[in-house]
Amino acid sequence: SSGINAEYGVVMTGNACTYMGRVQGQLKKMEHTLFVPGNGKARCALYISPEDYLPKISPDSAIKVSVRAEVEDTKQIFTESEQYDFSKPSISLTPNKSTVRRGQAIRMKIQLENPLKVPLKNAKIRLEAARNLRPVSINCGNIKPKHRISATVSIPTRRIGQRQFVATFDSAELKDIQGECSISIVD
Repeated sequence: SSGINAEYGVVMTGNACTYMGRVQGQLKKMEHTLFVPGNGKARCALYISPEDYLPKISPDSAIKVSVRAEVEDTKQIFTESEQYDFSKPSISLTPNKSTVRRGQAIRMKIQLENPLKVPLKNAKIRLEAARNLRPVSINCGNIKPKHRISATVSIPTRRIGQRQFVATFDSAELKDIQGECSISIVD
């Protein structure tokens, strides 16, 4: 905004960090010179691909991007950082009935889509319902990029009342994705 052309030395760093902000390790770093015309604006970007971060993060990680820009002529320094949490896909549970008699089986359809451009390796779904179902583990193998998986499980009903069913998805690349639904079991 001074009307004078400026040259900035810019350093952008992307780090894996915990949800509390503690840095776990560097994912990518970029250094370059940015020319900004007088009264103008300029942008720069740090692209961090899944291939950069997947092998280096834990399931509850976030990415913290830090920028340091120094005006070459005046040596004035500007800094900024921003933390980005990962959005995880949803897992859906769809029962064939919302109300069922005790002793009848429920057919539960479980679906999830791999949102990544890389396969999800050693994928597993765990389905459970307190006081009605012992944990059931479904081995899904490797899930191709952008591929949707679907599994249907037949579940016996044992106890009367409102029951909460919870499915948890885990793979080497994505962990702790949960979905849930309620079913009423009547006498």
